[in-house]
Amino acid sequence: MPSLAVIGDSVFSVAVAKALVSKGCDVPWLLLSQGIQTSLPVQQFRTHDELAAIMPGSADYFLLAFYSKRLPPSMVCAHWGRLWNLHASLLPTYRGVGNPLGKALSDGLNATGITVHLVAEQFDAGPVLGQLAMELPVGASVQDAPALYRSLIVPLGALLAHACLARIDTLSPLAQEQLRRKPMPGELFLHTRSGIHVRSWQKPY
Repeated sequence: MPSLAVIGDSVFSVAVAKALVSKGCDVPWLLLSQGIQTSLPVQQFRTHDELAAIMPGSADYFLLAFYSKRLPPSMVCAHWGRLWNLHASLLPTYRGVGNPLGKALSDGLNATGITVHLVAEQFDAGPVLGQLAMELPVGASVQDAPALYRSLIVPLGALLAHACLARIDTLSPLAQEQLRRKPMPGELFLHTRSGIHVRSWQKPY
């Protein structure tokens, strides 16, 4: 399976990387923009120029997980197709929203999802590799968002990224405006060359 480095600036970024490792993913580096204590191998960067300098040879693919800054167009172009983003909604819903799970809770939704998509110049607008959907706890509010990021988004986001990585040779990213179906709670969608691959995310991958 190809290697996947995680880029982030949050304790949730570290949690995603650990969840990926627990699933058997090769995560050679955790690329962090600030110092966070972790047992994983870390390369720290302060600027996007520093990030660009350490990326070559670091991994086959890169996952932005809870990374709050927009990458420069030159970096997106140089690594097109190898830069993925983990977004806590079923895009294009809540595209560009800084706290999509909190927004779903404030809107009173009883279900939401996660998207892994290619990083494009426009924020959260790249073609979709895969999506999964899950129910939200009954009575959950915006105040519950931090706990739900840890208990739902981190493990299920890692599961979705792992599923994308495991089938990367078969995937065909789909432009968001071409999405015709969204997964129902409990479903995981991967966009492949032969169409949508549908499975339950509750079964081992």
